[in-house]
Parts: sequence; C-alpha cells; structure tokens
Amino acid sequence: MALGQEISRLATQPNQKASDAIAQSEGAMWELSSSRLGASNLKNSSDIAQISRDTTTFAQSHLGHYFGPPTGLRGLDEALRGLRAGLIIIGARPNMGKTTLALQIALSAAKASYPSVIYSLEMSCEVLAQRLVTILSGVPSYVIESRPLTESEQRSITKAQDLLASLPLFIDDSAELDISTLRSRLRRQVRTGVRLAVVDYLQQLALPSARSREVEINTLAQACKRMAHENNIPLIVPSQLSRSLEMRQDKRPMLSDLRESGGIENEADLVLFPFREGYYSEDLEDQDRASIHCAKQRVGGAEALGKRFSIRWDSGRGAFVDRVGE
Repeated sequence: MALGQEISRLATQPNQKASDAIAQSEGAMWELSSSRLGASNLKNSSDIAQISRDTTTFAQSHLGHYFGPPTGLRGLDEALRGLRAGLIIIGARPNMGKTTLALQIALSAAKASYPSVIYSLEMSCEVLAQRLVTILSGVPSYVIESRPLTESEQRSITKAQDLLASLPLFIDDSAELDISTLRSRLRRQVRTGVRLAVVDYLQQLALPSARSREVEINTLAQACKRMAHENNIPLIVPSQLSRSLEMRQDKRPMLSDLRESGGIENEADLVLFPFREGYYSEDLEDQDRASIHCAKQRVGGAEALGKRFSIRWDSGRGAFVDRVGE
C-alpha cells in the first residue's frame, strides 16, 4: 500500500520529469523486491565465520585463476587477480588515457565472457566504436579518414569489427544522464547478465539541486559506490584530476589530485592512475613509456597497492600495452 502511494505521488508531482519518476519508482520496487525495506543485513558470529570459510575454500580451489574480469594488462592482472565488485576510479588529466584504459578493461572483460556495459556521457557511440576498432586492429582512425586502406589494413579492421560484433559489450551514449536514471538502467542491465560497467566520466554525471560542486561530487561518488555494491559488480568510473598537478615538477598523480572532492578517494575501492611519461617530456628517449600506479586497493589482496606497473603507450592503437620482454 505504502509503495503504491509513493509511486502515485511521484507520478503526479509537479515539474517532475517522466524519466526521473520512472527511475525513482523502479528503485522503490527493487528495494521492496529485494526485501531491503525494513529488513536487516545483521549477521551473527556463526554467519561471519561461515562466510570466511566459504571465501577461503573458494580462493584455495581457484589458485592460479582470476576472481573477476581481467584488465588485459599482464602485470596488473597478476597483482589484482581480476577486478572485484566495488567502485574503481581511473584518475588522470585530459589526454592521458583514462577513458582509453576504461575501454580496454571493458573489452578485456567482454573477451573473457564477462558481459560489460559502457555509459558514455562525453563521446557518441560512433566515436567509441571507431576507438574500439582501432584498439583491436592497430589501424589508427586518421588512416581510415585520410587515404585508401591497404589490403592488410582492411583485413585487420574487418577482423576487429567481426570480433567486436561477437562480444557481450553494450554502449549507452545518452548525453545527459542523471544518477537516478543511471541507477535504474544499470540495475536492468545487471538483471540481464552484465558483470562490469563503465561510467565515463564522474564529473559529467548530473545531480539536480546540489548545493555546491563539492557536495555534488561527494554525493555522486557515494551513489556510484552504492551501485557497485548493490549490483555486486566492478563499476569503473574515470575521473578528472586537479589542474594543480600541472604546476608540479613531478607530474605523476597522487590521491590528493582527485578533483573537487576528497569524497572520491574515500568512496573508491580501487584507484588507478595511468601516466604517459612522454606526454610531459619531449626529450624523453622512450616516448612510449607509461605506467599505471595503484594508489588505493581496498578489495582483494594487497599485491598491487602502491606499485607502479610499467607498460607502453601504443600510439598506433591509441592504447596501453604490455612492454615486450617484461
């Protein structure tokens, strides 16, 4: 009865967008169906001990295996043993590769049979499709747009397109996506089997009626954290870093560089900082040298925490790749 009254109230509220009313109504019904209204997740010591036994048994029976989707980068995968459910922040300045890394992880997960969805608030599906094909084929988009393709290039592109078509990968490029609509859409996708999501990027998400930018970012980070845990999936959210980083001699990111709010750092379960060293130093002999710094790791073992994983920026693919021989 109370749920029906609440849905009726949402539907008749003045100045209420239909999408907001639908998202909020779905959220209320989901909470009811999941017995979250008035229910408790309180567990006694026997339950807690059994959870530990089950976790230990599972880990021991899966030695040498990953416990979640792979990133596709060997060193990072060996340390993380797969991405666990939680909020994963990829932080970087513009043009440093944060969206690219998120796309690569979604591709890697899909290739490993983890259905993945990308919510793109900045780029259209057409742009993302070309970036994904470039990552897979190694043929840059500027080549496609500037001259006739060679037979080898055409074969590589066709093979990449065929592979992409076979993957359990989805893109939602709704330009103006608010947090309640995102929560509703992600919930539906998870019900159909999605096991990893990317939201690109945090500062582009809309939160109506926020009192200040800091409050808005704090609330968005908290909401993303809740979405990751209520859906039990890795939720990857690229985030801009503060401009103050550009003023330092050492441009490598730190947790304090997470832009506009300490709430991002507080809510994140895993924080990764991709960094292309050649971007800031034209005199660097190895212009393709890059790294990924695991600045925070709350879930899984601590093998990756604090480490910088040496990788390479493949300018042809526009992607991060393992360093040959390492």
